[in-house]
Amino acid sequence: MLMTAQLDKILDAERQAQATIQVIPFELGAHAAQDSNFVLLEFEEGSNLPPVVFVEGLIGGQLLERKSDITRYREAVEYLRDSALSPRESVQRVNKLREKYASE
Repeated sequence: MLMTAQLDKILDAERQAQATIQVIPFELGAHAAQDSNFVLLEFEEGSNLPPVVFVEGLIGGQLLERKSDITRYREAVEYLRDSALSPRESVQRVNKLREKYASE
């Protein structure tokens, strides 16, 4: 099943320390990024690459580089982290969801 394979990919990335999983449960309601899809890209020190935000819209995307924009999106990321389950609880949640889809 497709959903099981997708969840396996997420769990594999977490096991290989390529990703940290943090789930925001639906029961928490609205969250800081509910109306926006974005990725905050920050690079290693010494790379000389400034942070950027990629914001995905309905008909295209936009790169934001202004310091004030980066600050605002960093705050949104922190709020999302604070709202989410811990990484350990998130992995448990994803595993349960995977088991559910695998048994269907």
